[in-house]
Amino acid sequence: MKYIEFDESRPMDLVLLGRVAIDFNPAYNDQVKEEFKPLKKVHMFEKFVGGSPANIAVGVTRHGLKAGFIGKVSDDQFGDFVVEYFDEQGIDTSHITRCRAYVTGKGM
Repeated sequence: MKYIEFDESRPMDLVLLGRVAIDFNPAYNDQVKEEFKPLKKVHMFEKFVGGSPANIAVGVTRHGLKAGFIGKVSDDQFGDFVVEYFDEQGIDTSHITRCRAYVTGKGM
């Protein structure tokens, strides 16, 4: 059901700018059920794209708007994960660049 009509000829309805994160949450799925417990006792995690602007981009795209994102991601598999996820969701990633000075997990 559509409540609002958007101009389909526009290339973008919304462009988000900001931080993209990867959230690691205790796994709770069909294979693994990490019940609520202290973090030091958790053994399995699931990863999700996070960060407020990223979440908004995903949400509005799922509601039929055309969204793009401006930001930087790390130049490693974490950055790949974010860009590939955005591409799968239909979010324009042409203005996401790689931060080459820092790679997640290696430090400076």
